[in-house]
Amino acid sequence: MSEAAELEETVLDLTAQSLAEWHKFSWWEKIVWDAQQLREWSDAMRARGCVIAMTAGNFDPLHAGHLDGFAQGREIVGCQARVPLDVVKLLVCIDTDETVAAQKPGRPAFKLADRLMMLAGMECVTAIAPFRGATTAPLIAIVKPAGYFKGNDRSWSDTPERGHMGKTPFYFVERRFKISSTELVNLAPQQYLGARK
Repeated sequence: MSEAAELEETVLDLTAQSLAEWHKFSWWEKIVWDAQQLREWSDAMRARGCVIAMTAGNFDPLHAGHLDGFAQGREIVGCQARVPLDVVKLLVCIDTDETVAAQKPGRPAFKLADRLMMLAGMECVTAIAPFRGATTAPLIAIVKPAGYFKGNDRSWSDTPERGHMGKTPFYFVERRFKISSTELVNLAPQQYLGARK
């Protein structure tokens, strides 16, 4: 079975909905499932005169800090490429459930289907690519984005893509919202229980 088919099965199993039902949602069109589709999407963006900004994470859950990072990343890439912001298209790579579970025991708190839906609902997000593994290096090689960015809550030395960027510029965006997905997940049960007392 192809990786694209496996990923589709993963999403469909999580939601217990048919493929036809999923295709009713406009956000489904934002999801890029395999290498060939990713290559075609990248080529199409460049053919339209767009530049691609790229980032990655598990977004479990998506929060204000992520959205601020998306905005910063697009602005940086657009500025460096000397193009207006509406020309900068954002590709968000998202960890599958298996990858999140391997990195963070007991997670994800939100399954891939939920995280895809939340990301796809963001107007600033042009496309989303689910991926397995510790690094997006193979995707960077396919897309050849104008810039790749991550939050500055990590250092260059612990960035998985280090040494695999090729000619793609790498940028850190400022963590202006002092919040993390892990903190939210850990705090949520406490707040919920407290509200019920």
